[in-house]
Amino acid sequence: MNRLLTLACICLVTIVRGQTVIHEVGIAQSNDDVEQEGDFVDLNDLELDLGWNLGEESKVGLFFRDVHLDTFGVDSAFIRLTLQTDLTDTLEVYIQLESQAFPNEYTDTMIDAGRSYFSTSIEWVIAPDTAGTDLFTPNLASLIASAFTLQDWGPSSGLNFLLRPKDLQNNTVHIEAEFFSYDQNQPSRRPRLFVETDQGNINGLHSYPASNGLVVFPNPSHGQVEIKSEAMISRYVLRDVQGRSIQDQSKLHSTQFSLWIEHPGFYTLEVMGENGVEVERLIVR
Repeated sequence: MNRLLTLACICLVTIVRGQTVIHEVGIAQSNDDVEQEGDFVDLNDLELDLGWNLGEESKVGLFFRDVHLDTFGVDSAFIRLTLQTDLTDTLEVYIQLESQAFPNEYTDTMIDAGRSYFSTSIEWVIAPDTAGTDLFTPNLASLIASAFTLQDWGPSSGLNFLLRPKDLQNNTVHIEAEFFSYDQNQPSRRPRLFVETDQGNINGLHSYPASNGLVVFPNPSHGQVEIKSEAMISRYVLRDVQGRSIQDQSKLHSTQFSLWIEHPGFYTLEVMGENGVEVERLIVR
């Protein structure tokens, strides 16, 4: 029973068309999301500061444990962070992945001390936004693909990401993004890793194939989505990553319709019609 509860907390599997699956992996414990400002490392902070404060760098480490992925490929991968306070200026960040299949736990030493990282990095330009907004990194699939080259990659391997701000020329600048951490005690706002793959088994959970005939475009989108189907559609339900119903429309009796999604994020669209139920993954940026 305890193992089932643990799996439920670590990973949520969403079924999508063509056996593509979105796996959701959360931060497992307090000292897996770590902040370092200057030489001070905080393992149990109420927020994760990323950026610059009058010449002092703040960087963040995010350790996702037990990412049970086979090595035959990842279609896309994103980290979601939720702003705790307003971000008033554009912040440029580099994301790196530690080149170890079994990273060491964080301690109160510098978060990148004694660690090696793959040479590739992903640049993330974070635009100003308001508190409570979910922000998604660029696609991190290429970084995760590098991890598959490690000889000891296996079922209990982990992914440890380093987020560091781009160097500034002006040391008087204050540009920091404050994100919710594990210790905010709000599970829905803790850092989460989303991995899209054709693999039907991750962390002990399985997927099943969906039926065909549904076309969704554009995807990813900026909110406006068009849906077409080979069969008559009677109803659709749009859900967020927590499984909550965001939109629910019935009595459509049509083969196509449009919908508008206001907030960026990952969603699932359940479409019901003559061919049964089809499920699609949607990304809104």
